[in-house]
Amino acid sequence: MGVLYMAFLVLLALRLVTRRARQQLDQALWAAGCLLAAGVMLAGFKVYDERFVVRGVVTSGPVEARFAPEAKATPHFDLPEGAVVTVLMRETGWAKVQRPDGKAGWVEQGALTAL
Repeated sequence: MGVLYMAFLVLLALRLVTRRARQQLDQALWAAGCLLAAGVMLAGFKVYDERFVVRGVVTSGPVEARFAPEAKATPHFDLPEGAVVTVLMRETGWAKVQRPDGKAGWVEQGALTAL
């Protein structure tokens, strides 16, 4: 990322100093600027994922994920012990979790340990 930033600054300086090959420098600046912007965005997504996305692991045997946050709700799928999930929300003793394949359901919070 630092190398790309330095290349962008060098290209910008060259554009200001030289009048020849201005079109080629403009194209190179445009490309370097786009790559730099993409790199900054990807770094931002990584920071967001690490800071704000809550993950948990199932620690108490196989657990039935349900369609609603209540013990009488219909089971949706099973989560084996050791399964890593994303915690989407919490509601009085229940957590809505999402598997890596995108399927979501409610489990009792006591069955999870935060990562």
